[in-house]
Amino acid sequence: MHSGRILAPFLYKPSHVVLLVQKALMYTKTCVLGVYSIITYSRSLFFLTSYNTIKLSPKRSTHKLKSCKKLILLLSILTSMLISQQASAFPINDGSEANAVIGQLDFNTGYDPASILFGAQQTSDNRFFANNDIAYDAANERLFVSDTHNHRILVFDLSNGVNGDLSASFVLGQSDFTTGGTTPGNEFGNTNSQFGECDTEINACGIGTVDSLAYDAENQRLFASDQFNHRVLAWDLSNGITNGMAASFVLGQADLVSGKANQGCGGVPNNFRASSCGLSQPTGLDYDALGNRLFVTDSNNNRVLVFDTSNLSDGMEASGVLGQPDFLTREVGHSCSPGVFDTVDACSLNYPQSVAYDGSNGRLFVSDSNSFRVTVYPIGAGSFPMGDAATSVLGQPDLDSQMSNTSCGGGTFGDDNTNGCGMGIWGTALDYNDVDNHLYVSDQANHRTMIFDVETLDDGQAAIGILGQTDNSMGYDPTDPSFGGGTSRSNLLSPSGIEYDASNDRLFVSDSGNHRIMVFSHNIEGTPVDLPNGNGTVTTDPLTGDSTVESTVNGTVFEVDFPAGTDTADGEEAILVNTFEWPGLGFPSVNIQATLPAGETKTITIPHQNAPRAICIWDHDGEVYTINMETNFSCTGDGEQHTFPSPPNGTCVTHNVHGNLGDNPNDPNDPGGFHDVEMCTDADGESITISGLRHTTVVMMDTYPEPPDSNVVGGGCNTSSPFSILGIFFLCFFYIRKSFDRDTIA
Repeated sequence: MHSGRILAPFLYKPSHVVLLVQKALMYTKTCVLGVYSIITYSRSLFFLTSYNTIKLSPKRSTHKLKSCKKLILLLSILTSMLISQQASAFPINDGSEANAVIGQLDFNTGYDPASILFGAQQTSDNRFFANNDIAYDAANERLFVSDTHNHRILVFDLSNGVNGDLSASFVLGQSDFTTGGTTPGNEFGNTNSQFGECDTEINACGIGTVDSLAYDAENQRLFASDQFNHRVLAWDLSNGITNGMAASFVLGQADLVSGKANQGCGGVPNNFRASSCGLSQPTGLDYDALGNRLFVTDSNNNRVLVFDTSNLSDGMEASGVLGQPDFLTREVGHSCSPGVFDTVDACSLNYPQSVAYDGSNGRLFVSDSNSFRVTVYPIGAGSFPMGDAATSVLGQPDLDSQMSNTSCGGGTFGDDNTNGCGMGIWGTALDYNDVDNHLYVSDQANHRTMIFDVETLDDGQAAIGILGQTDNSMGYDPTDPSFGGGTSRSNLLSPSGIEYDASNDRLFVSDSGNHRIMVFSHNIEGTPVDLPNGNGTVTTDPLTGDSTVESTVNGTVFEVDFPAGTDTADGEEAILVNTFEWPGLGFPSVNIQATLPAGETKTITIPHQNAPRAICIWDHDGEVYTINMETNFSCTGDGEQHTFPSPPNGTCVTHNVHGNLGDNPNDPNDPGGFHDVEMCTDADGESITISGLRHTTVVMMDTYPEPPDSNVVGGGCNTSSPFSILGIFFLCFFYIRKSFDRDTIA
């Protein structure tokens, strides 16, 4: 991974807090001097004082005032440290479903083997072509996405939520949103865009193949690895972003118009030999906000370079290296033993592709891709390694092994041996979650993201969770059209970049093969949306997370759980949840109008009042269904059983129901056929929850055991898709015992 998450909560050691306090004091002094000088300058002008009496020019004073911004930022970091002691609630269940998607309109659109672009769509402001990496700016709620085959970086504003139709606000690498790799005649073209002042083949505006991203929040700098131009570009965004703006600095080249591999320092030809300045196919990036260090995987030189970016300049020298004993060697598998190459041990690297820095514990994680492992190096704050050895490893049982998909404890391996310890890696990305001490690893070959608890490290330890597959035995399958991956709310296809956003407890995964970003989030699940009595509108946008909507009428609270991606019903402008009293009877009722995502279900919780109830359930298919005053709605009609007793307190019962409107009601695969719903009564007997409802649903409640037929009165409702709902929940309470107060029941 790739982002310096400076505003995210951290769990740092006391020494790191001291370092931040020292910086804050320094910025405080400079900030105060800046404010004082501006005041002095203003007073001098007011009193027509001689210019010679002014100690600081306005320009220098304004420059010093930038320290005020840095001071505020550092105070934010210190504050986040104090609140970060509570654990994150990020889900780690195998095969967890994403809550939102960016780049596609739904979860079922993506890879298409029959398409010349494999499912990629025309270049625009909300579509990707094999997107690769992600970086998040928490302070400004901006998401940067490397849209690799469109040779650009898209910038999204997430301040108003996330949905599949979200459009980018800005683009870097191209002058507009419609130019890229899907432009007719330019499919897969490795273009370095030329426009405006950037009119050379390689320039400061265009990008050849943008691979990885990292963001420096303190200085508002965005870093991007331009892999086959053998350079890392840096944009200064402190004064804002404009489309196609030129990069400010470059690493790996002496200037912004050069792009040769392993250029010598100062641009001197180096016969493709390694140096402290040149790069050859840089891929992964990560930024250490505390130490002002940029880690770069210099992949084709089989090393990781460490740059001191406190004074960034074009073509500057690296200050540290891993994978090689010095800056002049570049051999594959350079051993800890001098002069020994093409081997595997604690010092060697073989085409490393990603890095992630753990500032809390002073550890650097490196994906050693061609050795199918992640190596871990102890690198303290402010230090610059020189060929240091790794001390731990993931993906292999020890630091001397390098087989794909190695079983836990070693032994078996190979493409068909997917498990919870080994890695199949084609290309990979890393990110570190400082709150939970979790390391995220994109195991691209197995179409999954592995989650490791690295609070303590054991060589070859197993992952604690998997995203993209339902269990850790599933992975690469050469017989499958998608090679073992998939396109759904829970599947991934060749995932690449990863970015954890601690401020919102969510994980962004770049699902490259499906041309989309998947957003896995936990903190918005179950968030209640309270509505006033009577009619209420939930939202005009799709629900980005699983949401519980609460609506009340005369003291009765209805709760409806919607899955992420729930949208407005056909012909409606909003997702509606309306509560009302049943006409003429006064019974509380609720009317839900929305469209569910394909294959998803909804849940409703209704009052139980700790008394035996009979629950009548009709879960209709998506055909047009109208309830009107003339309908004599019977829970026992048509020879089918629809009425079920409420379960005893604290228990659940599964019932097989159908909507009776399908072509073949006895076929469980028919939209109107049988399907299971689960009915649960809580331990106190106060409420009943019915889950698994998937169509237009009518639910009624009555005392048990003799539920009479009921004349159901209401307005018309219709849908046009078997996956959509205009849910109408009519909860009618009959034969209420006199011992209950009617207002309390209602």
